[in-house]
Amino acid sequence: MSFDEAFADAVANLPPFEPPFPDAMDRVDVVDTGALFGGIAGLHHLFVRVRRVPA
Repeated sequence: MSFDEAFADAVANLPPFEPPFPDAMDRVDVVDTGALFGGIAGLHHLFVRVRRVPA
């Protein structure tokens, strides 16, 4: 379980960033983090939810 990996996966799943001007910044906020544990398979899964907001 790695926050870096979960965050990178969440950002990769956002729609493409289309800058409105050449020097635009891409801002991503973390909305939620959590983890799932247990089950017969011994699940250990960290998740991160993100959203893109105007910078």
